[in-house]
Amino acid sequence: MERKGLSAIVATVMIIALTVAAAGIIAKFAIPFVKGGLESSTECVDYQEYFKFDESLGFNCFEPDENLILSVRASNNVGGDDKIKGFNLVLFGDGFSKVISLENNLQINDLTMYSGNVIEIPSPGETFSYNYTERGIYNFAELFPVLKTGKVCERRSDRISLRRCG
Repeated sequence: MERKGLSAIVATVMIIALTVAAAGIIAKFAIPFVKGGLESSTECVDYQEYFKFDESLGFNCFEPDENLILSVRASNNVGGDDKIKGFNLVLFGDGFSKVISLENNLQINDLTMYSGNVIEIPSPGETFSYNYTERGIYNFAELFPVLKTGKVCERRSDRISLRRCG
């Protein structure tokens, strides 16, 4: 009968050891997973409002069947553009949308700088204007920052209703 009491103690110790080992294995995988998820989910926080459409130049309008002119300004409120690769411009029309990815030194069909051909992204405090010549009537446009890590920030930086020029 003494052995029955001892076997209950051994079983309890084994269950405790098994629980500690399982917790250690789970922690080994869960902690790095959560830590990596937190870093990538907070990457965009500082850049949510980095790009804005600049209304002061009188652009951000379209000429039917000709072109669309947009002015984009980079904010001074962010520490710098060392993490910014560019931005996605999303154009919306009636029943369709178009995504254009802009970054420095690109040449994109139907899109040019208002003052030249090679695409440049504004640095903090700068405003650049873009001329998009693909035909279509667009109702509004949105900007989404793209970081150098390749991550496209899910929350848009700005949205604007487009009007006819003139």
